[in-house]
Amino acid sequence: MQQELNDFYRYHQEVMVGGVLTRYYDSDLDSTPGRYNPNPSSKPIVVALHGVATSSYLFRNLIAEFDSSVRLVVPDLPGFGRSSKQLPWGAKYKHYLEWLEGF
Repeated sequence: MQQELNDFYRYHQEVMVGGVLTRYYDSDLDSTPGRYNPNPSSKPIVVALHGVATSSYLFRNLIAEFDSSVRLVVPDLPGFGRSSKQLPWGAKYKHYLEWLEGF
């Protein structure tokens, strides 16, 4: 299981959003950590958000099967998966909404 998780997260990027290190998968980017794409595609963006007590790993099968006509972005929400566990703000829905707007 650990190797499967490591393989899955190999394709994730990271960015700071609202003081939270956020790990995410972006179908527009390759597996090079920290890669920045100065010319993102003009494809429509689909953001898949997981629920409480899970992570972007929940969408591993969706990622593999998703239509390449859209840009799929799948973050680990703050406090979950491989995003920061220490939040500089409280774990209230309004804070997650602010984080999502920043993301």
